[in-house]
Amino acid sequence: MKKQKSNLTDAASLRQKAEEKLKTSTSISGSIKSFSEDEILKLIHELEVHRIELEMQNEELLIAIHKAELTEEKYIELYDFAPSGFISLTKDGKIAELNFSTALMLGKERLHLIKNNFALFITEETRPIFNLFFTNVFTSKIKQSCEVIIASEGNLTKHVTIDGVVSQDDEFCLLTVVDITERKLTEAKLMESEEFSRYLLQTIPFGMDIVDENGTVLFQSDNLKKLCGEDTIDEKCWEQYRDDKTQCSGCPLRAGIKVGTTEMYESSGVMGGKTFEIIHTGMMYKGKTAMLEIFIDISQRKQSEAIFKDIIEKNPMSIQILDMEGYLIQVNSAHTKLFGVKPPSDYSVLKDTQLLSFGFSEFFERIKNGEVVFFPDTYYNVHDVDPLFPDSPIWVKALGFTLNDNNGKPNKIVLMHENITERKNAEALLNDIIENNPMSIQIVDKEGCTLRVNPSFIELFGSIPPPQFSIFDDLKSKSPEMENLVTHVKNGEIVHLPDIYFNAHDAVAEAPDIPLWIRALIFPLKNSAGKTERFVFMHENITERKNAEQELVIAKNHAEESDRLKSAFLANMSHEIRTPMNGILGFAEVLKDPDLSGEQQQQYLSIIEKSGVRMLNIINDIVDISKIEAGLMKVSITESNINEQIEYIYTFFKPEVEAKGIQLFFKNALPAKSALIQTDREKIYAILTNLVKNAIKYTYKGIIEFGYDLIKDSSLQEQSRITQLKFFVKDTGIGIPNDRQQAVFERFIQADISDRRAYQGAGLGLSITKAYVEMLNGKIWVESEEGKGSCFYFTIPYIHELKEKNDTEKPVSTENTACPYKKLKVLIADDDTTSRMLISMVIKKFCKEIIEVETGIKALEACRNNPDIDLIIMDVKMPEMDGYEATKKIRTFNTDVVILIQTAYALSGDKEDANAAGCNDYLSKPFTSASLSALINKYFNKEN
Repeated sequence: MKKQKSNLTDAASLRQKAEEKLKTSTSISGSIKSFSEDEILKLIHELEVHRIELEMQNEELLIAIHKAELTEEKYIELYDFAPSGFISLTKDGKIAELNFSTALMLGKERLHLIKNNFALFITEETRPIFNLFFTNVFTSKIKQSCEVIIASEGNLTKHVTIDGVVSQDDEFCLLTVVDITERKLTEAKLMESEEFSRYLLQTIPFGMDIVDENGTVLFQSDNLKKLCGEDTIDEKCWEQYRDDKTQCSGCPLRAGIKVGTTEMYESSGVMGGKTFEIIHTGMMYKGKTAMLEIFIDISQRKQSEAIFKDIIEKNPMSIQILDMEGYLIQVNSAHTKLFGVKPPSDYSVLKDTQLLSFGFSEFFERIKNGEVVFFPDTYYNVHDVDPLFPDSPIWVKALGFTLNDNNGKPNKIVLMHENITERKNAEALLNDIIENNPMSIQIVDKEGCTLRVNPSFIELFGSIPPPQFSIFDDLKSKSPEMENLVTHVKNGEIVHLPDIYFNAHDAVAEAPDIPLWIRALIFPLKNSAGKTERFVFMHENITERKNAEQELVIAKNHAEESDRLKSAFLANMSHEIRTPMNGILGFAEVLKDPDLSGEQQQQYLSIIEKSGVRMLNIINDIVDISKIEAGLMKVSITESNINEQIEYIYTFFKPEVEAKGIQLFFKNALPAKSALIQTDREKIYAILTNLVKNAIKYTYKGIIEFGYDLIKDSSLQEQSRITQLKFFVKDTGIGIPNDRQQAVFERFIQADISDRRAYQGAGLGLSITKAYVEMLNGKIWVESEEGKGSCFYFTIPYIHELKEKNDTEKPVSTENTACPYKKLKVLIADDDTTSRMLISMVIKKFCKEIIEVETGIKALEACRNNPDIDLIIMDVKMPEMDGYEATKKIRTFNTDVVILIQTAYALSGDKEDANAAGCNDYLSKPFTSASLSALINKYFNKEN
């Protein structure tokens, strides 16, 4: 937009200038009058064409400008993000401009590097090289190069090459900087490898050289130099090692060097009147085919072959020759002595799981690729490879390289081992004295700074003090007495410190916050001259003894708290049970009044019913929490419609909420199809019902809102996050004090357990809710502000797996309609007269005859005497014989009769016990007429 506005401004400016120029120039307007109308029209047409041409040219110019700007942006981006560094330096060496790669090398942001002297980022030892390079760039006006070391932020060094030229205006030096640190490291490792190989060759106790294919000496050992008396490098081997200066008749150079084989050649030569046997073998040297020559005194001629083998066999270093898969070809006696066993033929070093566990697979690959590889010191035990091997762990330093074939390709692997166990054991002996000591040990220098600690120290204090921390300074700061004791310690005395209450976190912020009671002993470590070099602190943790009294006080407080909670719960239970019981008994007594109107009777019956429901809810809560405590509560996963449950709860509680003058809202975050999930429908209903009931109970004005959102668990990695439903129930009620927000989820506790607010409830609802949420693999928490309201949240996994519905299933009718089937003969077995009376009243519409008995034995007799009984309603708990045992006995002679078992226990497992005994179905007390009618319909209505 800015460019367009600029173009419009330029156009207006040009027009103004054109009009001004027109005023001063000769105008043709006067002569136009003499033009004919056709000429004027032609003139106008030409002007229009010219105007259009100018507009098209202007558009092309704008497009060209835009393309140029895009090209400029691309080159700027290429400059900024190029892998090499680019810098522009002023004549005085200050940074005028640089790209991101340069800033990364220097370890600072680009803006902070502008106007800095670039030479200050170069190490002192290489800065003179750069200064000379910088001067030459400006004086010679041609490209210059140098290699220096850059010290970046944090004293990290990088090796770089710098190329520089002068800018076209001679004002700037333009530099290209390339990081060659990796190359330098590789060169250093290669040099180390070559030095080790040269050392091995120099220490072999024979004269030795290496010659190329033309017989030119490339390497000569010190022993051979002593034999010939001079350096023979770059000379022909036969001219130096034979007095007649002629090539050996059996020289393998004539037939061509063979590399990578065990084939050896023998020849002889005379030097200084002494005859030597020369053993030749092919090898690769510095990437080229060469020949290794070993010179042996002729007096050992008969032992020549054995001596060559002795190079391997009698080498003090263990030598192991393997094929390229790691299987054994040859080992020397030093190897067998070192490891105690010769590896079996089916054992591969490259596949040794112990070695692979050390991370050696990378080293093996490098060896197979032709590198000379030095392994880290390794603690190795062949017994771990095979239990039949000796159990003799050792410390080993190893070197690995390959032998090549005639084509220069690796075909064998050589591993050389050195036993460094004695050295390691010497170090370990001192370590064991410290590391395995059960006492905490800390070794410090003369200033009190930690040099070493043992595991007992770390276990005691939780961390290692930083290097700059002085224990002496810390002790002196505690008291004059401690300062005096530190003086005695530094004078070489053994000092017992008084008991100290110490927290490492107070001294070192990074240390764990673990306060301890410590008893300490300090003594000096002296050298052979009797001078103190170090000090040893030994610590004993006496926290348990010191904290014993405090723990007793805490235990006493906990006991008092438990007693208070128990008392509060018992008082609450007494109140909660007596209150509805008072309503039931009180209004039952009032109903005896014969003068009551029908309306009054219905009102009092309603109160009795509500009181009974309230008492049942309390009992159900106690039963539920008992089942949860006993681990008997089961989870039943079925397909559930979350939206329908939310809407049902909204519809159910809306009249009650509106009666209190409160607004009720709900939120469904998913469409109907996505709201079908796999979960325990009844537990979700119980959770939401408990939370909404709580909100209604503690809210007197404002709003209550509940619903859910679809979220992902942010505590997990992005790729493994679990989709969850996050439910909420929010109210504008009394709120919960901060110090009680966790307590509300505990058993038998409300936010305020004193009797200042005598709310209904046993304090079990949220405990049950929390248990249900956790059983569904979710979490529950509350956010609340006292006096403003609360919001309870809980989550459950969102498992959206739709199952096909069985269209053949039909719901069982629970309506109180006339019996659609034959009249039944029913046996009621229950020791409670009231229960028998209630059952008889409910089922009489279905029955032609009802038989009532009080015990299991009588039920058994009645069933034998009345084989035409259609239905038995059996109580579980009865005298003489319980319902389960009676059912089992009945099933021995009557397998057709329908038996419904009823119980007041309502514990998980009753239904399974009923099925095992032979019952058809299960009826939990208290039951409703609808639930009992539904069961009868289920088994006797043929339409079902």
